[in-house]
Amino acid sequence: MTTVVATFVMAPGLEVAWEQVWSHADALCRQHPGFRTARLLRDAHRPRRYMLHSEWESREHVNEFVRTSGLLWLLRSLDLFAEHPAVTYFEVLADVAP
Repeated sequence: MTTVVATFVMAPGLEVAWEQVWSHADALCRQHPGFRTARLLRDAHRPRRYMLHSEWESREHVNEFVRTSGLLWLLRSLDLFAEHPAVTYFEVLADVAP
């Protein structure tokens, strides 16, 4: 399993626009093979800062989604970000169950 963590800092006043884009991106992810789950988090102390945490069956599934969804093109064209997004891929080594 691959976990993708992306951090975004929105330009001032564009938080609502980003949350609308997220709704679209979430719908795209749910239709894509290999997608497991995603969660959008907002920083309680820096409300323009968001973290997207998504889980995929493999890195190949993530890469295929990025290549075919058009999401990167959409994000670049909307110019929502105050800073360049940071994206990190993690491979799951162990799970802890309650």
